Amino acid sequence: MNICIFGNSFLPAVGGKEYVMHYLGNALTDLGHEVTIVAKRVSWTAPEQERTYDLSRYGIPVKGSGKSGLDFISAILTVSILNRTKHFEVMNCHGVDYAGSRARVLSKLWNLPLVLTPHGQDVRKVPDIGFGFRLDDVWDRRISENLKAADYVTAISRSVRRDLDMIPEKRIVDIPNGIDIARFTGPKTGYLHGLLKIQGTTRIILSVGRNHIVKGYNYGIKAVSKLVKNLGCRDVHYVIVGRGVTDHKKTVVECQAENYVSLIDEVPPEKITQCYKSADIFFSPSLAEGLSLVSIEAMASGLPLVVTNVPGNEDVVKDNGCGVIVKSTDAEDMAGGLHKLLSADSYRASLADLAVRCSQKYDWSQIAKQYQEVYRRAVRDHV
Repeated sequence: MNICIFGNSFLPAVGGKEYVMHYLGNALTDLGHEVTIVAKRVSWTAPEQERTYDLSRYGIPVKGSGKSGLDFISAILTVSILNRTKHFEVMNCHGVDYAGSRARVLSKLWNLPLVLTPHGQDVRKVPDIGFGFRLDDVWDRRISENLKAADYVTAISRSVRRDLDMIPEKRIVDIPNGIDIARFTGPKTGYLHGLLKIQGTTRIILSVGRNHIVKGYNYGIKAVSKLVKNLGCRDVHYVIVGRGVTDHKKTVVECQAENYVSLIDEVPPEKITQCYKSADIFFSPSLAEGLSLVSIEAMASGLPLVVTNVPGNEDVVKDNGCGVIVKSTDAEDMAGGLHKLLSADSYRASLADLAVRCSQKYDWSQIAKQYQEVYRRAVRDHV
């Protein structure tokens, strides 16, 4: 098949959606398909990821270009020009807000079967923290229109499926996010111990992801403070890795946790696997998720999970049984969940083994086949 994967944001912008598009593109070409990723142009450069798909950019990388309509026009022209030579058979749009609106027009213009893949913030609503495009009435209507125009919509988790109540169940296909399993296999390392100059016997609790209010890192820091001060777990160290996480220094100081909490403002992608491999527990104190890629990466690295009971987060543990679910925003309950794993070595080890086994189903070689099938269904059923 000749497939167009379309989006608003893409690498070198770093996030779950961007990596999903990249790895899906590579995996689909491995299956013998011709794949072109079309995404918005960015204003900075970075080392390119190894890719086997074609990449084309649209838009103007200046603030406000989306609202002005310039990106919309550029996207239509770019895909239209490409389609004259590539003759796309199906379009898979990742993100159902800005990108979804552009894909909806392109689908009608070229009579292309359309598969939409929401990733969380575009369909999820968390009013307490103002999270989600659909909290805005205009965007709520627009996103609903985009979803209704698709031939099929993929749901990366059960909770995202529940957010798609405006379209018929028969047009929703469950396909989780995937990871490159091979990147996360291998023996344990002492990477973080060496980087932070802490003893090799210290057990590391790890969180990974860019700083955003929805990640709940302030609650995570408070939870680990209670773990140390109230529950007596002294030989532990909490490490948060991600762009902008150093903004939480104030919380660390307020909790007097400087000796056992470290904030690392990003590491090179090739070192992320080393972070996982030197940790003992993966901790996600999030307030909401679509489907946490980092939790799946942690599973593949042999880490048991402690995750909050919020949509898109608890799904990973409920589906795989490889961790503990704790109450969101409740630092005491989070501390209790961490303590449950830290105080039972055999239990923690059994969950780690289960995590590795369960992670295999998320390999991109398997996930791409599921996308391939939904593309074929979209082509078959498109009117």
